[in-house]
Amino acid sequence: MAGIERAVNFAIYDRKRTWHARHAPIEEVDAETLVQDLFCPSHWVEIASSEVALRREVRAYNGRLYPLTFLPIRSFALRYAVVDRLSAHLNGFWHSRLDGKFLSCRSAHSHFLGKTDENTRHFRQWEHSQTARFVLKFDISNFFPSIRHQDLLGILESRLGGHPPSAIHEALDLLPHLLRYRYRCDGTDEVRTCEGGLPIGNTTERFFSNLYLSSLDDLLLERPEVASSRRLDDIRVYSNDRAVLLEILELLTGEAEKIGLSVNSKKTSILERR
Repeated sequence: MAGIERAVNFAIYDRKRTWHARHAPIEEVDAETLVQDLFCPSHWVEIASSEVALRREVRAYNGRLYPLTFLPIRSFALRYAVVDRLSAHLNGFWHSRLDGKFLSCRSAHSHFLGKTDENTRHFRQWEHSQTARFVLKFDISNFFPSIRHQDLLGILESRLGGHPPSAIHEALDLLPHLLRYRYRCDGTDEVRTCEGGLPIGNTTERFFSNLYLSSLDDLLLERPEVASSRRLDDIRVYSNDRAVLLEILELLTGEAEKIGLSVNSKKTSILERR
């Protein structure tokens, strides 16, 4: 799989610069050594299957505790390489909607975003605007832990058209082993295997989460009479017609249930602008 050096540089930079990285266990590694370790594809499955991640609870800026997973740097770099390769064949959008022709499509007034502050900014604009009277706030319960690996792989296969190009075969072969990683909880020696869900806190998971929710994006893009935005599982839909939003709420709920997700009723509601 091409792009190992690029993936290694991404992974090292990510571990130095992100909020998640501040709490990661220290791993002494340099880019050249890491590239050499990952140079031979025949070792990738062994690396992905044998290394052990660390899961620990970390308090975020909002005061909540989150069970973050710190993948070993070699596995993390391989995850970057897989995402980089697959994303290149799905129009390259890591942080946004995978289907590039719909990205920030003005006719649909829809934006599929990767940053919380952007989604919040759209909501604040709605609060002070004279456009849509109502907003549907749609949220999913325990999104990352609820993602089913088999469904994720099936969605990826369908997005690739069932006949993936040979250039990404290595990525597709490695992905199931990366998803089913081994980990231990902080303070224990017991090693477990991740049978479902995605590791919270890793930049690469934006790609997989966007992929998993792509059918919900499709549903919204088929409704050009509303405006919408999404940041991971936090969806906002704007309209002057409350009945339309109730219909969309039912459709989103049904689509989410098809892939094993449930609505967070405490965070899902239709609000009217004052």
